[in-house]
Amino acid sequence: MTIKTLIHAPVQLLNKPLLKQSVTGKSLSKSFSSLLLTSVMISVLSLSAVTAQASTPTTESVNRLLSLTPTDKMLASDVLQQAYRQNVISIPQIVEQTVYQQKAKLSDAQKKELETIISDYAKSLGQQLESNKTQLSNKYIQTVQQTYTQEEVDAQIAFYSSAVGQQILKKQPQLLQNYMTAVIPSIQQQVEITMKGLIPKLKADVNRVINK
Repeated sequence: MTIKTLIHAPVQLLNKPLLKQSVTGKSLSKSFSSLLLTSVMISVLSLSAVTAQASTPTTESVNRLLSLTPTDKMLASDVLQQAYRQNVISIPQIVEQTVYQQKAKLSDAQKKELETIISDYAKSLGQQLESNKTQLSNKYIQTVQQTYTQEEVDAQIAFYSSAVGQQILKKQPQLLQNYMTAVIPSIQQQVEITMKGLIPKLKADVNRVINK
């Protein structure tokens, strides 16, 4: 079929007698029913999309939920972050120890340079940890909004505001402590392995500064 044929097909159809056209009353009724069904389905889908969007929990309600539950606080102080804080802060101590062992070889300028490096590193580390806490909290709020509907958040608020809900919340620190006791040994072992790989390079960098 050519483009010209496709263009003129509707005109040719209109020029034919009504009885010879392929569209009968029955098929027309069927087509109308199909069109109506499609229209209804589109309306339902559109309504569902609007409802889903409207049911996204507000930030205020999520913050209300977090004020009742310590989940975000536990995440901000989880085992991995505690291990990170405890072990990474020990790096400046290693630097100080290495410098102390060889301080007789240091000039005043080198001592001052290393002291500045240690101070800046500790300050940067503290800022990074605080930044991570805020980032974790914000990300948790976003995750709650992506996971729960407003109705589900409201239901949790109602539950955790009840007597039973408060009893469960009181046991959350115990649950976290039991979890930490179970996983800290393996995490600490992994950190120690990592530190063994980092310390030689760290000492080499310190010695490079010392031996300038």
